[in-house]
Amino acid sequence: TAALPLFLRARPWRWPAPDRILLTWCAVLSIPGYNIPVALGARMVPASHLGLLIATEPVFIVVLTLILKHQRIGWRVMVGSALALTGVFLTSLAPTSPQDFSWLSTLQVLGGAASWSCYTVLATRLNQRYGALGVTGAILVVGTVALLAMSAPMLGAASMPDPTTIWLLAGMGLASSMLGFL
Repeated sequence: TAALPLFLRARPWRWPAPDRILLTWCAVLSIPGYNIPVALGARMVPASHLGLLIATEPVFIVVLTLILKHQRIGWRVMVGSALALTGVFLTSLAPTSPQDFSWLSTLQVLGGAASWSCYTVLATRLNQRYGALGVTGAILVVGTVALLAMSAPMLGAASMPDPTTIWLLAGMGLASSMLGFL
């Protein structure tokens, strides 16, 4: 609910079609693209590794900036990124009980981090054109709707809450995500 005023102020329905398409991609990458794989992966990844895997986002941002924006990155950033990835890899090899480790879950968490990083790089143009607050509000609203639509098939009919609870959860999700985006 906190994002709705920003969404309405930004008026993304008036943006040119390419910007609306980019907004939709950014919303899908940032909200369901991050939350679904991380939530699924978190079931089998120990908490100590989960935070470490999510912390790879800056490295993904560097790589995606090189690929998508064709911007040059200094050697210090490249060396720092390589050291960070090496640290993540070595720490991930730390002994854990066999039933606690799953490559699939690890890849799901890394996929969520990569999705968030892709959104971060792609949203730059929208932020420059429409301002960070409006873009944040638009991404939160569109992304939350996408998350609800994508999550619905994952829920059983018996586990579906009543409409009031759904609205309360959506409002709390938007409010907490809004604070996280700012």
